[in-house]
Amino acid sequence: MAGKNRKIREGGWPGLGGALRWLWGKTRDGLVLLGLQGAVAAAVIAVAAVGLELARREVERMPRFQVQPGRFRAQAPPWCAPELAQVAFPRDSYSIFDPRLTREVAEAYRASPWVRAVRRVEKRFPNRLHVELDVREPAAFVRLPDACYAVDNEGVRLPLAYERWDHERRPLPLVFGVKTEPPAPGERWTDPGVRAALSVLQAIAAEPVLLRQLHFVDVSNLDGAMDPQLSEVVLFTRRRVRVAWGRPPNATSFGEPSVACKLARLRRRLSRPLDLSGGASSIDLRFPEADEALVRKEE
Repeated sequence: MAGKNRKIREGGWPGLGGALRWLWGKTRDGLVLLGLQGAVAAAVIAVAAVGLELARREVERMPRFQVQPGRFRAQAPPWCAPELAQVAFPRDSYSIFDPRLTREVAEAYRASPWVRAVRRVEKRFPNRLHVELDVREPAAFVRLPDACYAVDNEGVRLPLAYERWDHERRPLPLVFGVKTEPPAPGERWTDPGVRAALSVLQAIAAEPVLLRQLHFVDVSNLDGAMDPQLSEVVLFTRRRVRVAWGRPPNATSFGEPSVACKLARLRRRLSRPLDLSGGASSIDLRFPEADEALVRKEE
């Protein structure tokens, strides 16, 4: 027993405290080793991430992945193709990987007065774009003392000069009697006369043959401004036939034949041969069938 106590005093047996200290030392060494390994792993990951980012940027700068929107031509009708070819984009060149590419191209086209809506802008690798546009189409020219102004079927003014339009191939009617100044291109012309004329043209659009015969739309007497007994809207065909349409289709008042009835009667009357040598013929669509006869207006 005395020998055992002496052995403990001499350090042969560490005791409970020594064992715990020994265990803590080993644990600490392990944690330090794990920390060093984690730091090394984190450093490797960081270096790899930096390398990947540098590689990505290098790839994005490659010429084969560069998109130049200004060099592409969106498919568009001839009346607006020149203007759409001049659309200004925020930048001359983009990487096909740039997330701003499709958004900025769409916004640039959307700012054009000719574009009603941008349906789609898609990336096509390696360096192309696919663009689908819903473009506006001229429906008429509004005649003012200084010039003629093109509008679409919604009344939006279009940047199209009267002289640039192919009147032989696609004749458009002239609207007379509008009393307000034109808005800026791309803005809606809210004049009641413009709205009335377009409502008549939209009704006749269901009859392309009739629409092609239309030459003038006179809205000078809209709301009976000149004479409440006369037709508010008067049409003139290319065969010199005067058509008293009556109230425009967008009017809320009643008392005249329906639009469908007016179109049917107009179709029948304009299909007949007319002897125009002695004067201009006229058709009045405001009254019932008994009063719709084609009459001669003597000079």
